[in-house]
Amino acid sequence: MFRTTRKAEGQSELIHGYRRSLFQIGAIRQHLADIYEREQNWCQATQVLTGIPLENGQKQYSVDHKLETYLKIARLYLEDKDPVHAEGFINRAAQLQTQTKDPGLQIIYKAS
Repeated sequence: MFRTTRKAEGQSELIHGYRRSLFQIGAIRQHLADIYEREQNWCQATQVLTGIPLENGQKQYSVDHKLETYLKIARLYLEDKDPVHAEGFINRAAQLQTQTKDPGLQIIYKAS
């Protein structure tokens, strides 16, 4: 029984470390995308943002964070003159916009 408990604790620590790493990866990618956006390098900004694992099956990101990220990606694709990819992210945002209570995000979605 002691071995089973230690094994479960070890697995729990690994999962917690994995989730923390995903948050860190997301934060780094957000920052890098902001830099590319300031440089008006829309293509690189979208590539960096789409690499954030928002839909990995573990509810680690809030609905508002996902919605805001999808809307930003869509806007950046439009800046890059790529409406086809932009529409895909607007469609993803559409699935989340009814779940947000943030009026700012609702307005941004409606303006998209």
